[in-house]
Amino acid sequence: VECESVDRLIHALPLLDENFLMMYCDNYCPTNFENLEDSFFKNNENPVPSNDGCVITLTLNDGLIIHIEPNGDIIQKHYKNDQIKQNENEDDENYRLITSKASIIKYMKNNDIKILYCSGNTSTIKEGKIYNINNKGQQIIKDVSTGEITEDTPVYFSEHYDPESLSRTIVREDNVKTIQYPDGSRIVLHNDGTKIHTSATVKEVTNYTIENDSFATVEISYDEVKKRTQTTLI
Repeated sequence: VECESVDRLIHALPLLDENFLMMYCDNYCPTNFENLEDSFFKNNENPVPSNDGCVITLTLNDGLIIHIEPNGDIIQKHYKNDQIKQNENEDDENYRLITSKASIIKYMKNNDIKILYCSGNTSTIKEGKIYNINNKGQQIIKDVSTGEITEDTPVYFSEHYDPESLSRTIVREDNVKTIQYPDGSRIVLHNDGTKIHTSATVKEVTNYTIENDSFATVEISYDEVKKRTQTTLI
């Protein structure tokens, strides 16, 4: 299962202290750690402010709160009160984070973490184990503390071909549906109603559209060469 930076960090959560410093070891930056530590504690345990961007917070009439992070990640959460009726999916979900490559990281109220990928793959992190399921029905379990990897009972799936559109549809037992088109575009419908549309890649740019009836629609344009993301809320 693919795993980008923020996902790898979440996978490692059980191994991390409450306060930690994350470093990209393939990039070099001269850092004065004494000044960094002093600033950290002096600013009430907040990291040094960055001039690279700002956090934008939007609150909508239906109680949806949206945080737009400097790196383009988007956090969406519902503020619950007696006047706002929530559906069953939201009752279990605390908030979700959408990354630049259209991965949805769902933080659940029971402390589980669920990751929905634009490929149709899913990951669930609970009780120190990571459960990964792909479109071939493979279910791999990784123990975070020991690193041990085991293969669980496969998830059944059916595969269908459309002779007119030449599309391929995969329907899994866990209610995830993936439609793959010849040009490389793809539509994934996850079991919580989240739909992710991935466009065909043109000149190294891939466009994603993420939809869910309970959240704002997000459009992402990702440039693989420039490593740039343009995010639009609808």
